[in-house]
Amino acid sequence: MRIVFALLATLVACGCTSAFFHPQRALVATPDLAGVRYESLALRAADGVELIAWFMPAAGKPRATVLFLHGNAENISTHFMNVAWMPAEGFNVLALDYRGYGGSEGKPSLPGMQLDIDAALAALLARPDVDARRIVLFGQSLGGALAIHYGARGARRGALRAVIADSAFADYRAIASEKLAASALTWPFQWLPALTVDNDYSPRASIGAISPLPLLLIHGEADSIVPPHHAQLLYEAARPPKELWMLPGAGHIQSVRDPALRQRLSDYVRRVTREEINERPPVGYDIERQGEYVTGDRPPRAQSPVSSPKGKGAVESMLVPVSKWATWGEEGCSPQPQVGFIEPLVRRRLSFLDRIALHVANACVAEGERVQLVFASRHGELARSAELLAQLARGELPSPMSFSLSVLNAAAGLYGIARKDRSPATAVSSGEATFPLALVEASAQALKNPDATVVLAFADEPPPEVYRPLVDSPRVAHAMAVRLEARKPQRAVELSWSAGEGDDDEPEQAVWRFARSLADGTSGTWSSGGQRWQWSAHGHA
Repeated sequence: MRIVFALLATLVACGCTSAFFHPQRALVATPDLAGVRYESLALRAADGVELIAWFMPAAGKPRATVLFLHGNAENISTHFMNVAWMPAEGFNVLALDYRGYGGSEGKPSLPGMQLDIDAALAALLARPDVDARRIVLFGQSLGGALAIHYGARGARRGALRAVIADSAFADYRAIASEKLAASALTWPFQWLPALTVDNDYSPRASIGAISPLPLLLIHGEADSIVPPHHAQLLYEAARPPKELWMLPGAGHIQSVRDPALRQRLSDYVRRVTREEINERPPVGYDIERQGEYVTGDRPPRAQSPVSSPKGKGAVESMLVPVSKWATWGEEGCSPQPQVGFIEPLVRRRLSFLDRIALHVANACVAEGERVQLVFASRHGELARSAELLAQLARGELPSPMSFSLSVLNAAAGLYGIARKDRSPATAVSSGEATFPLALVEASAQALKNPDATVVLAFADEPPPEVYRPLVDSPRVAHAMAVRLEARKPQRAVELSWSAGEGDDDEPEQAVWRFARSLADGTSGTWSSGGQRWQWSAHGHA
């Protein structure tokens, strides 16, 4: 009850987010008292605020480094035990005290705390005993909310390999309103946070931008401080790769008290920080060696193998492990698509786009084999959508079946149903660059799970007449499927992309040029929308 009244009083008096901060200056313990070696570091934030952090080195050779962000109360001296077990597991840990907490100067604020995190990350990147390619951001409660925003928007987010948030709330205004609504005396004031709380750093609003960094959300089902539905809201707003661990019986930031959870979390950190396959390996390479992914001569990048160019001239690249491919429609050579593997009742409902997509996909899959399908199309079922709109314009009510088949992932769903394959399926539509971006998505899935078989099925067709004043490409229907297997590629393709100037190529040329490179073992390029894509195929067709 006192917490609720304190929250209300602070909101009324301050009109800001200061109700979330309850710092304590006095330190009550240090890691050495728990038998853990540590070094006290003096940091300086970009705005000049002096900060304190504790660095706890790994026992033995470090496997990775964890930047730890504690909750809203007290300081690192009352929170470090939540990560004091990590050095014994082979992880360096840097525990940061935000401005206004413990020995750090200044006054707490959300913008300032983001600067504090950036300063701590910069300090880690400058240390010779820290592998800059293996840094994970881990926050609890308020620290989890801060970690989510930094992982999405932080200046050095590209140096992170994953973001972990334990017991984080989804939204500053939402959690404040919930606390006021929990008491009959403050219930009438639950509208107040909408006017007084700064929500510019809302985790729910920013969490989607963490992708393609791996994201792990942990939450106790018995958490009475931050109710478990906040974790679900965050998970729904996030984009892959993402995981949600709901822990029965666990309360607020109590997850790491469980030895089994500690082991599971250690395994997760090791998994997301091991070397990724984002360089060109020799043809016929071994995908695994001593538990690590095999890469080329250069070290792996600081984040996952999928990322966006950081500016003009910046180049990003990744491996596309191609084991098989099939095309339909090139240069007028377009026999009737074969979809006899689909039962007649379903087959008659297939659109032409469905047929060419499933035709090439099935050419890359063995009967009864389980595959992860990535279906991609710039326009998708635009012909179906146009017909549905025409029906509505005529005052007719479209059938539920027609509507369900008009969505982008209809072909992927039909294919899984026909093959009785419940493997994950993904649908991608990203404008003119849909094909190369779908290659990135499919390759990322294959590299993340080397035991999986991933098939990219891309298909597109000329838009209906009603849309042609807006878009007139592609000129002809076409499709391509690419089978990706990290363990046994026939072609190891290095795909790279960067900002570039010049004339845009026709969208369908991305497909045909990539197919020719696979067939000939040559290089190719394709440009659109200020983006230049390049690839180089190696190995035997």
